Amino acid sequence: MRMAALLRSPQSLAVRTEVMRAMVEREDRVAPANVVSLCLFGFALFLVAQPALLGVALLLRIASLVFVRGSTRRLAASLEAGLPSRWGLTRLTLALVTAGATWAGLMVSLDPVADPPMAVVAVSGMTLVAISLVIVTYGPIRRGMTALVGAFCATIFVAKALDPAPLPLWTAPIIALILVGSVLFSRGMVRHSIDAAQMTVENRALTATLQGALQEAEHNARHDALTGLLNRRAFFGDYADPPAAGRDRFLLMIDLDHFKRINDNFGHDTGDIVLRAMAEQMQAVAADFPEDTAGCVRLGGEEFILVIDGIDERHAALAAENLRLRARRIVTAQKLDPQLRVSASIGLARQREHESLDDVLQRSDLALYRAKDRGRDQVALAA
Repeated sequence: MRMAALLRSPQSLAVRTEVMRAMVEREDRVAPANVVSLCLFGFALFLVAQPALLGVALLLRIASLVFVRGSTRRLAASLEAGLPSRWGLTRLTLALVTAGATWAGLMVSLDPVADPPMAVVAVSGMTLVAISLVIVTYGPIRRGMTALVGAFCATIFVAKALDPAPLPLWTAPIIALILVGSVLFSRGMVRHSIDAAQMTVENRALTATLQGALQEAEHNARHDALTGLLNRRAFFGDYADPPAAGRDRFLLMIDLDHFKRINDNFGHDTGDIVLRAMAEQMQAVAADFPEDTAGCVRLGGEEFILVIDGIDERHAALAAENLRLRARRIVTAQKLDPQLRVSASIGLARQREHESLDDVLQRSDLALYRAKDRGRDQVALAA
């Protein structure tokens, strides 16, 4: 598959982008060779009989080099951004036309009769090597490569027709042989480039899939599948250490009242809706506090914990009361059966300095049971 076909295939965006990236890298690798050749051409100015003519050809070659490099990078940038690339491809094709013409211009600016043979051979040889490198580099773009070779041959043909300084006849088969060999070699390079690009894209996609699966597994290992809250394992891992000195931490132990009756009388689907709604209400309360200072946990069943750092007892009690009232509004908010009653009992405890997580959990649990003993649907503060 050639680059033109890739450019017409929307599903091959990643592959064609990778092909273009490889093409730009190849162009960067041959850039030093271009600089060296231009320096040698500059040295040849002191050897030829008509240095002004070769100098003009050299300036045109430099301008074309800048044009080609800029067009290549613009096309690559368009592909990277997923933008339409038709104009970029046309621009690069035009740039390659100038490349072919200016490379040929260096050859036809020579005078095989008046110029030293060493200069003629050096300039012609460097030109043919350079045009071969360009053909191989831009092989994935068939239209551009065809334009390059066509412009090169046409320029030489026109110069030969005008015959200001005829090229030796022996140069024709050499030029043809080098061009044909370069084109054939570039075809193999194109196939290799596309195969390598497809493999790179497939490997990248596989890596992304594996990373996504790993992230999902890590998320599932720490979060409750039904509510999306932190699970018991994550809770004991994240909050194993007591809060920093001088920084209070409050635990709100939450239990949905008579939750078993909800499952028995209204079905487990309704029970799941209530659990998810309770989780949403907890997250809404947590959102009132600075980021990373509140954590929502589902311990299991109908038991939840809201952890809040950096607040005083009054604000913790207000948060608990806010959450209790929000629980009572779940039926209306979720448009559940009006006969359903949802409420929550909450035990509130401050984790003392150096107090273990197990100890503060035990105190918040005792406060929760005290709230239930008093009739449920209320907040109790731990001793």
